[in-house]
Amino acid sequence: MNIKNIYIFLSLIICFNLYIAQNTHPTVSNVSHSYNSTTGVVTVTYDVADGEENTINVLMEVSSDGGASFDYACTQVSGAIGENIAEGTGKTIIWNHDAEHGAAPVGSNFIIKIVADDVVGDQIYYEGTVYNTITIGTQVWLKENLDVGTMIQGSNNMGNNETIEKYCYGNDPSNCESYGGLYQWDEAMQYTTTQGAQGICPNGWHIPTLAEFEELKTTVNSDGNALKAIGQGTGNGEGTNTSGFSALLVGYRYTATTFSGLGIATNFWSTFYSFVPYCVGVNQSYSDINIINWLDQYFGNSVRCVQN
Repeated sequence: MNIKNIYIFLSLIICFNLYIAQNTHPTVSNVSHSYNSTTGVVTVTYDVADGEENTINVLMEVSSDGGASFDYACTQVSGAIGENIAEGTGKTIIWNHDAEHGAAPVGSNFIIKIVADDVVGDQIYYEGTVYNTITIGTQVWLKENLDVGTMIQGSNNMGNNETIEKYCYGNDPSNCESYGGLYQWDEAMQYTTTQGAQGICPNGWHIPTLAEFEELKTTVNSDGNALKAIGQGTGNGEGTNTSGFSALLVGYRYTATTFSGLGIATNFWSTFYSFVPYCVGVNQSYSDINIINWLDQYFGNSVRCVQN
């Protein structure tokens, strides 16, 4: 691919929060790029300014189909990307393209999209994905299930191999995009048993302890419907999402060949382990918040991170 065929598009995230709507958005300018066929590295430079914030969230998205979708992996990036990037000139992003994809870029329909967002504190950027945050009582939670790592088939167990692995419900990658990944307990914890371990969560966040889940349960008066997103559950289990936690009934990986529970239930791993790892779950028909202690570590559950 001739790098001249890569087109740079700038996009600003518009947030409809009343306070943010009054802000002016960051201005990105002087974008340029180059591809080094020897090192396999794409270098992107840009300037960014914001009259109201000193730091800005910046991410990069890539399309390989002329903009029809922006799902071309670009996680092996470093430099002026992520949270709390200082405004200024000559910002540089280094993308190890060939190391990530095993070959040089092919084709002429690539689009790189730089996204600058001045909603500092309301969102975080982690491994190519933007997550929203929600404050519930004194706790700050990710508003979406974690979706990080490389998908493996549900017939395989995860291994301590320095690669984060995930299941996608039904072995369908689109389900990870919609619902987040499913993880065995050891993988989520990154092979430690330390309470409150970071595990696969971003820096500054961790897998919740059982006590933190119990605090969340107390904050919402043991009302599981308050944790479920609107449209999740029926009858006595119909979600109200009054907490903003926005839980989806995404199911789980039940056995080596079975996924189950989509639209019916969801479980979130905690760091607590006593004979088996504990998780917390809600389901479609009841308003209960269940502390579950009968699933082994090979079960595939969701991960929802809480801030340190």
